[in-house]
Amino acid sequence: MRKELLWVIAWKRAWDRSVGLPTSPSRTSWARQHGNSYRFS
Repeated sequence: MRKELLWVIAWKRAWDRSVGLPTSPSRTSWARQHGNSYRFS
């Protein structure tokens, strides 16, 4: 659980960065792939 929680926090930080910066195609596709799975977990 602790590992998963840290991973989610790191993902949220990366998400905040991508939102604040011009999103590149690779970053957007990565967010779609990983964001959806963690949104419902």
